[in-house]
Amino acid sequence: MLDDATEGRFRLVSAMSQLGPEIASALREFGVALVETDATGQVRADNVVQGIDSERQLLAWLEKQECAAAVVRPDGYVFGVARTSQD
Repeated sequence: MLDDATEGRFRLVSAMSQLGPEIASALREFGVALVETDATGQVRADNVVQGIDSERQLLAWLEKQECAAAVVRPDGYVFGVARTSQD
């Protein structure tokens, strides 16, 4: 689902509302896909609803890693994480 929506780009995966508008805009200019999820399981990629993560795996993974966001390479490997929205 996300691979099709993000078309092989780098992705910034985060809980919704973690990014300020300036940062989101800058990342989009660099071609980074913004993937967001929330407690309801809704998953958005570049502000378009892609589906529902009924098991909330994305949010659970972020919480387990104790991070606010993760940068994921086009091949699916995690490049790095940010512990807070300020990182």
